[in-house]
Amino acid sequence: MKFDTLSTRYTGGVASSYEAQRTGSADWPKEQAVVERFLATLPSGSSIVDVPVGTGRFLEFYKRFGLAPTGLDISLDMMESAKAKAQALSLDINFQKADIRHIDAPDKSFDTALCVRFVNWVDFAGFEAVMAELSRVARSNIIVSVRVWPTPSSFGAKLGQMWTSFRRRKAELHFHNTQATEALFQRVGFTIVESENVRQRRDQTSFVFYLLRRAA
Repeated sequence: MKFDTLSTRYTGGVASSYEAQRTGSADWPKEQAVVERFLATLPSGSSIVDVPVGTGRFLEFYKRFGLAPTGLDISLDMMESAKAKAQALSLDINFQKADIRHIDAPDKSFDTALCVRFVNWVDFAGFEAVMAELSRVARSNIIVSVRVWPTPSSFGAKLGQMWTSFRRRKAELHFHNTQATEALFQRVGFTIVESENVRQRRDQTSFVFYLLRRAA
């Protein structure tokens, strides 16, 4: 999906019903648990930029762990839900409208950058643009979720990959090759500290959450 399409997708009823339509899924609580565990490793007082912040699904964790969050999103409608949550939590957070490829902040402005459920909507060139910007503004860590392909090792695996690719294109999802994903992390100067697969499909594609750290 193109960035311009994404910028107008999450408005109105789509935004207001976003979380209600997903909290009952099997993946949602698994994702929450992984992000909670990753965030628990950050020192209290650490700054974090959540982009796209969406409806603010992780705000409770920022409050609990004493983190200093900034929430960015292209959708003002999505952020309205996040603002309501922040108010209910008495959480001090700066919300700003922003394009994830062009964050209005100096280099290494935040200790950690978090990006969940976004790069599965863009092609690999878009994924590269996102990682370049996250790595620019993140001083130490990046938490990112990626839908990945296994690296094909046989003709049968390649056929399975082609079939699943066709199905995902119809749903507008993008899966990224595991080896290319990990190489991208290295190119932007980050190493994998931990990863967790929250969903393994029959076609061997996975939904993986990565905790990355800036290489020394």
